[in-house]
Amino acid sequence: MFQSKDAQMLQESQIKCMAPKIENFASAVEFLKSYYYYKKSLIPGFSFEAWSSEAGLKSRSYLKMILDRKRNLTPEVVAKISHTLRLNEYEIDYFSLLAKADLASDENEDSV
Repeated sequence: MFQSKDAQMLQESQIKCMAPKIENFASAVEFLKSYYYYKKSLIPGFSFEAWSSEAGLKSRSYLKMILDRKRNLTPEVVAKISHTLRLNEYEIDYFSLLAKADLASDENEDSV
């Protein structure tokens, strides 16, 4: 099914306006993936390198490795990237809890 050009543009603009809400996620990593694609839709030049730099991370690929589940989202990294997510205090606490749950889940999978 084909959409008209106007309908497609409207849909794209609605997607760009809808920032992911942390309370809709049960995984910190899934929230970060959604946030990355949201920012990329707003700013085409947005990259993992730019995001890592903004967060003060030394490795420009560390966030990509977290999203690929090749590295864990540690409390230290949560603290560094929280300010880049534009979350309020309650949302930062929730994000931290999600990250701890992801870490515990990863540790359980490793022990099986």
